[in-house]
Amino acid sequence: MKLTRAIYPLIAVAAVLAACSSAESDWKKADSQNTTAAYQDFLTHHPNDTHAQEARDRIAKLEDDQAWADAQKANTTDGYQQYLQKEPNGAHAQEAHDQVAALERAAD
Repeated sequence: MKLTRAIYPLIAVAAVLAACSSAESDWKKADSQNTTAAYQDFLTHHPNDTHAQEARDRIAKLEDDQAWADAQKANTTDGYQQYLQKEPNGAHAQEAHDQVAALERAAD
């Protein structure tokens, strides 16, 4: 009977270690894929993990990068203004403002 009771804490420790291992494995997978979908999947399964904020930050950066790439591809005033609407504090906000001003000057 004592042996059976002694096993319960070991099972609990094993479960915790397995969960940690799973989160770390899932993080490595998301990190290697480096896509919004991979980071979202990680957050769905591990919303409170130590890597959760980093996953959110990477999603924001990937979304900003995509919005900027779309604006550059369009290379129009409207395209840059759409970037600014999506990412008003984005990494390329000042450059987008500069491009809008340059395109407006060129049109005059």
